[in-house]
Amino acid sequence: MKEGSLKISKGFTLVELIVVIVILGVLAVTAVPRFIDLSGDAKAAFIKELAASIKTSSDNIFFRSQIEQTPKQRLFYFSESGYGNVAINYGYPWPNWHMSWNFIFAHHDQANMSVHGTGTSGNRNAVCENTEYCIQLYRTADYRPSSTTDWWGVYFVLEGMSINDLCFAFYGLDIVENKSDQTPPVITTETSGC
Repeated sequence: MKEGSLKISKGFTLVELIVVIVILGVLAVTAVPRFIDLSGDAKAAFIKELAASIKTSSDNIFFRSQIEQTPKQRLFYFSESGYGNVAINYGYPWPNWHMSWNFIFAHHDQANMSVHGTGTSGNRNAVCENTEYCIQLYRTADYRPSSTTDWWGVYFVLEGMSINDLCFAFYGLDIVENKSDQTPPVITTETSGC
């Protein structure tokens, strides 16, 4: 080499390597767990599928009540294959009778579903345990259309969760007597807490 010539570096300095490693470490700590833990997405998908099943079942029962010419009756019981009855209110499943939901979803032995809370006041913090999902029945104002007067709702909550966890499907129906027609049920989901 000649004197006075500069030596050209062909690599990274130790400081540059450490900075890159720190940046990769921060990304790994913040971003990777978000992609690895997909249980919230699975719970939300189950809730949405459950709501779709509720909608399909409600529509099927309504159409059956039309065929059997029972849509104007406040309470009418369908016999479902000898397993029991489904209570209907002007053609739609009665929201506050939990046995209807057992039969609608073919849980005749109640192994996959249990009831937590009924009536006008219930524990919205009650955790669903030892079953796939629970139902909670309430006379509630949640999701209530302004045109309704006697609104009942059914929350379908996953095991290990409560209504206040904001991961549920909801079915609501106006059960007022002597109506000329029935407002269709409100079927919705809340998945922000899943």
